[in-house]
Order: sequence, then structure tokens, then C-alpha cells
Amino acid sequence: MDKSLLIMLFTQLVSAVAVIYSNRTEISWIKQIQQQQHERITTLENNK
Repeated sequence: MDKSLLIMLFTQLVSAVAVIYSNRTEISWIKQIQQQQHERITTLENNK
């Protein structure tokens, strides 16, 4: 295999792993924010 092809494949693999990791982190963050909003709304509704 050509050296440049190996470098390209390695770069794409690392990029894909980085994207997957960042998406998982973002999804976790969104779930956490939604849970916090749910707790706030529940507290406000219970204080009526």
C-alpha cells in the first residue's frame, strides 16, 4: 500500500472516533440538561 493511502485511512479513522466520542458526550449533556429542566418544572408546579 502507498504511504499516503495509509495516512489518509488513519486520519479518517481517528476523525470518525473523535466524532463518535463528541456526539456521545453531547447526547449525555443534553439528557442532563433535560433532567434538570424537568426537576425545575416539577418544583415550580408543586409550589403552586
